[in-house]
Amino acid sequence: MRAFGFDGIDIDWEYPCYVDHKGTPDDKANFTKLLHITRDSLDAFGRTDGRRLLLTAATPAVEILLKNYEVDSVASILDMLNVMTYDLNGDWDTLSGHNAPLYSPNATDTLRNLDAAFHLLTVTYYVPEAKINLGVPFYGHTYADCTAITTKHKGADTVHFAPDGCPYNEIVQVKNKFTRMWDDRAKVPYLVSEDWKTLVSYDDEESVGDKAQYVIDHHACGLIIWEITGDYLPDGTTPLLNAVDSKFKTSSGK
Repeated sequence: MRAFGFDGIDIDWEYPCYVDHKGTPDDKANFTKLLHITRDSLDAFGRTDGRRLLLTAATPAVEILLKNYEVDSVASILDMLNVMTYDLNGDWDTLSGHNAPLYSPNATDTLRNLDAAFHLLTVTYYVPEAKINLGVPFYGHTYADCTAITTKHKGADTVHFAPDGCPYNEIVQVKNKFTRMWDDRAKVPYLVSEDWKTLVSYDDEESVGDKAQYVIDHHACGLIIWEITGDYLPDGTTPLLNAVDSKFKTSSGK
């Protein structure tokens, strides 16, 4: 931080108490302790040149993971909570689904979406809206042998895409192979190729614009992006970032 003039530290612990990552029950309290120690160190460092340095953390979007945080303490220490409202569905699920739906796509799946995550934090846990950054993905997930949303599939399409997801700049290069669909309940697009028998769940300019508008309408702090280079096209343009920037500038009058 001293060498490069950074304005703070972001902590990404995925996730306290998460057994699959060798987590233990002690993680819940230890995460809070980690934040306290880091905050104290940042305050001491900031006093050397009169700066208020930021402490933020990536936090989950669903209750099953959030329950392993001392949310009251965490929210009081952090300047911002960067909520990971993506990877809400993927090829690990039995049925295909939206990577990052803004709203619930149907009556049976009401918890895995950005709106539900925002209300979980602000209504259930009383986290101030102004401390919340909501996440937008600049990548998508693929489903092999699948041509409809919420249907069975055979995992990720590893023939046409990388197995761990595909950045937006790769998706746009093969969009002519697909038909763009729009889920008007979830407010996100998806692509279907009958030839490849592949479905791609992703975000485009329209859906990231809607998420930026949601931040404005609900007085949240802002958006976080994973991951920024996914939007960098071969011609040097950044359409997703531009869509978010345009929406925020219009709202602020700049």
